[in-house]
Amino acid sequence: MLICLPTCFVQACPISPGEVASQSCFDEHPLQFVADNLYGAVPDPNFPERAYLPPVNFNGLVYDSSGVHGSKYSHRFRLPQGLFGSNVLIQWHYITANGVSSNRINVACESSLFL
Repeated sequence: MLICLPTCFVQACPISPGEVASQSCFDEHPLQFVADNLYGAVPDPNFPERAYLPPVNFNGLVYDSSGVHGSKYSHRFRLPQGLFGSNVLIQWHYITANGVSSNRINVACESSLFL
């Protein structure tokens, strides 16, 4: 069965106090996906910066009990080597698997990313 999965990725940008971060700064510092703490998704060697979210019918989704609607996600990412600073901004992107077509973003259509 082929499943198209939503994905997220994280980028960072070190800034000085009062500096405004540019998109090019974020683009230069993608974080690497290391682990899915709740569902066991494994890194995709073709797109090491992406964390894939389980499909809605995934057996074992963990739901929020605080009254917020939806399931929980917990991922671990690695900062790029050499990235440091007193002020490092983090930018998070979420890409749905519904009808995405872009040269930059290719949604994963695989069933082997979750253990």
